Amino acid sequence: MRNFLLHGLFIGLLLITTGCQTQTSVSVTTVNGECANGLTNAPYCMSVTIQNNSGGQNFINSTSLPLTGISIAITGVSNVLSPAATSSMDPNGCTNSSIAPGSSCTFYLQLNQEFYSVGSVTPFIVTINYTVNDGLSSIVGGSGGAQSSYSFTLNQYTNLYAITSSGINNLTLYNNSGLTYYTLESTAGSAIQTSAIDNSSYGYLWFGTNQGMYWFGNGNTSGNNTYNPSGLTSASVSSIFTSQPSPFESQTSTPANMYGVISGGLYSFTFSTITWGSLIAQAPTNLLSNVNAVSSSGSNILLASSGQVYACSTASSGASCNNEAVALNSIADIGFTVATSVGYTGLYAATANGLYVESGTFPSSTNIWTQVTGDGIESAQISVITTDDSGNIYVGDNSGDVWLVSAVSSPTTAAHHWSRPSNQPITSMVFDNIGNSLYLTSGTNLYQCNLLDSSCQSVGLLGNANQPAGLLIGSSISN
Repeated sequence: MRNFLLHGLFIGLLLITTGCQTQTSVSVTTVNGECANGLTNAPYCMSVTIQNNSGGQNFINSTSLPLTGISIAITGVSNVLSPAATSSMDPNGCTNSSIAPGSSCTFYLQLNQEFYSVGSVTPFIVTINYTVNDGLSSIVGGSGGAQSSYSFTLNQYTNLYAITSSGINNLTLYNNSGLTYYTLESTAGSAIQTSAIDNSSYGYLWFGTNQGMYWFGNGNTSGNNTYNPSGLTSASVSSIFTSQPSPFESQTSTPANMYGVISGGLYSFTFSTITWGSLIAQAPTNLLSNVNAVSSSGSNILLASSGQVYACSTASSGASCNNEAVALNSIADIGFTVATSVGYTGLYAATANGLYVESGTFPSSTNIWTQVTGDGIESAQISVITTDDSGNIYVGDNSGDVWLVSAVSSPTTAAHHWSRPSNQPITSMVFDNIGNSLYLTSGTNLYQCNLLDSSCQSVGLLGNANQPAGLLIGSSISN
């Protein structure tokens, strides 16, 4: 796919300076996925190389001259870092150096936040200002150089990733260009159990298998297990998730960490350094894969078995995971809202016998569960939960129904906001906080359910119909 796969862009400019008819040729080359720290295939990153007369100095007619006084400006978006915002995007010192004829200098661009809705493409302009040291201005009392600039346009794409556990085309990518399919490769026979995305540093999609951690970015998948905690090779990764209650596509919070349940232990992962920290706590046994939540304060991680929810403190290493609320039968998923009504904690549990909300003060092992009622949810076999940045919770069941619950105004009442998108089970969901849309998978279809509409619209077909392993939102920059 032209706008997503790694490729370069060449832009040429011929600048004519009057007087002695001297001229210099400036070109710009971009490479998608290259970061200032050397990482590659990162959706959030791009390198930009300024070339001053690729043919070098012509000493016969002096047709190339040094470039100095370089500065960079970004217009059209506010979430792209450049040398204008931070020196870390200019490791080669382009803005403080002179580029001689035949030489070049590379600086970098990097997204630092999600800012646009799924399916959008947002152009932005990069302007390179510079001085051509022709010496002509100094002859007439000037500064000794001709001021010039060159601008070119890049694009920011906001993507939706739908992941299934295994098989051909088990990653479906949806953006402004439509649907594209990839096959995520890892070690032989290791199904994907869980996934998460880095919305703060590099934009990599991470996924966990029973053979370790892997990444995906710009059409490329890592082929080794280098991303497991120290001492754990070929580890089983049952859950990975980011450190905020509403984990995807948020302008109000950007997670710096990811948590993982790996070979029976709970660990923290730092996106900026791509490293695992030390063991936080021993995880409870018999946990459900890919079932997790984070408390609204971010101080507790919630995990679950089929009959019990657990709260694990993130305050310090060596902490323990304790029972949260009383036991509850047939748990399938959990969610924690960013806000709730007095008397309720914001913790919800999806079960084979409806939806329940925790009553009491969080955290506490003696809190009780209150069943949510309305529009037939009491008898529904709830399969999946997701949340948004406004304190709403969305649930889907095995019959294809979707409900909305406002944890702030009516924490125990559910309603059908949309008509049933299909008669097949809802298997995964994610809320686009910027586009005000719920995205979900059911059967082999991907749907968009906008809050302003009463029905859900099909976006297209998934690459395959195997077990869902994640529905994620993340942007990329491309030429």
